[in-house]
Amino acid sequence: MSILIFFTNLFFLMLWMRLWKLEDHEFYFNPLLSAPARMTDKMAEFLRPVLPGLPPRAIMAVTLLFLIIFRGVMLCSAGSNWLIVIGSNYAREFPVGDWIGCILFSLTDFMVFLLRLWGLALLVALMTPVPRRDRVTEAFRCFALPFSLLRRFTMIPVFLLLNVLLALHLQQTGRPFTGVLPNGVTALSITLNWQEPIRAAIGLSWLTGLAAADIFLTAYGAVMAVVFTSLLALLTQNRALHVLSAEALHLLLGGFSRRPLMVWVIDLTPLAYFFMMNMIYLVTTNLLRELILRIPWN
Repeated sequence: MSILIFFTNLFFLMLWMRLWKLEDHEFYFNPLLSAPARMTDKMAEFLRPVLPGLPPRAIMAVTLLFLIIFRGVMLCSAGSNWLIVIGSNYAREFPVGDWIGCILFSLTDFMVFLLRLWGLALLVALMTPVPRRDRVTEAFRCFALPFSLLRRFTMIPVFLLLNVLLALHLQQTGRPFTGVLPNGVTALSITLNWQEPIRAAIGLSWLTGLAAADIFLTAYGAVMAVVFTSLLALLTQNRALHVLSAEALHLLLGGFSRRPLMVWVIDLTPLAYFFMMNMIYLVTTNLLRELILRIPWN
């Protein structure tokens, strides 16, 4: 189920990107952008008779909204066990049987996906003193729109504010989940009672921290995916894929790629990055979990 949700979110991301970068007969020379651009252009042309009079951006917006609603309705009918997990400790469960709740849950999951992508864009911006001009960087900035339009240090308060709003929104989305999460940890049960404002504000802070910490898990997963892609390119002798993988790795490593950790001819920089991101994530989430457990929420 998680694989299906991930790939539907990737497809929604292509439509989302075209809301910000869309012109008639637009053509990208970047191979990472040309395929999504051509596909969404064909979708807009196909749907133009169904939605007459609407500009291409509006057609993409209506299509994106329809597909998000369709996903929620279909999975609600199938009785899916869908979870939205933040910080590997707090989760909300898919409200099977509640059609409006299922649609809202589908929309929220895509919002979480976008927020994690924007968090990765923030991490890359902070770790890259001088912006790169390669194909992968250009594509990443397009997919991270409109967040990538912000200045580097403006991203930080905006990202934190978005995570606060996400933590508040999750309290009203889906159903509380208190079972065992896929990582083997029992999910935290947190209810923000604003009749006790101090306790609720502290709880909101910890939830925001859990949501924001997911950027380190996203960075860890992104580098792992790029390393496996690089190995696949090496095994298949695909030079174009190897070059794109190298550009993606340099983008994610940021300033670390300029001072590689070499042992003889082996570059251990990605391994050090794995270790650092994983350690930061585990320390942060475990600390926040202990802080949350020390407060009697219910």
